Amino acid sequence: MRRFIALAAWLACAGGAAAQETTLNAVLFVPRNTTFGEIFVRFVDHVNAEAKGVLQVKLIGGPDAIPTFEQGNAVKNGVVDMASVAPTFYTNFCPECDAQILAPQQTPQLKKTPFWAALEKYTNQKVNAHLLTAYGDGIGFHIWTTKAPPSGSLKGMRLRTTPNYTPLFQALGV
Repeated sequence: MRRFIALAAWLACAGGAAAQETTLNAVLFVPRNTTFGEIFVRFVDHVNAEAKGVLQVKLIGGPDAIPTFEQGNAVKNGVVDMASVAPTFYTNFCPECDAQILAPQQTPQLKKTPFWAALEKYTNQKVNAHLLTAYGDGIGFHIWTTKAPPSGSLKGMRLRTTPNYTPLFQALGV
């Protein structure tokens, strides 16, 4: 998983001085205290501090609240308003969004290209959400095992993966 995204469903809020604070419920694809979890927690804390009285994000949890592979559907169906989740976890209904793993540019540059506009289009249509950003640019893929591969090969080993790496693992005989 090279890229991670935050998805947010747009809310139509009436403006004006009498408007009440809006609360968005959010989930995270990993536990809060992990490297990628802490990034989103800091984002939520920043939004809550800067938008106090107007907008607050309530982080209801990670996979403990909604399993990772169900979080995309939770956004799509309005169960939550926002999710920090990698597109590989919702390829079952938006396979186009997983094209992010092929992008040769980092998010700030990518956002200026037609590629980002296409991702936004598919995110709107198929996830019922708006693509805010991506994080995790440039992170390589690592394979960790508790025992050394026999004969230096992964062939025959059972390893956990995500859908975007399944073809690679199958080609390696995993």
